[in-house]
Amino acid sequence: SVPHLPEKQATGRFEEDFIEKRKRRLILWINH
Repeated sequence: SVPHLPEKQATGRFEEDFIEKRKRRLILWINH
């Protein structure tokens, strides 16, 4: 059986990217 670690890492990175974009949008919205 092949472990699905790379998929989990990719999903985690995607979620982190999404959170970072939300934070940036929030900061930009607050600043403007």
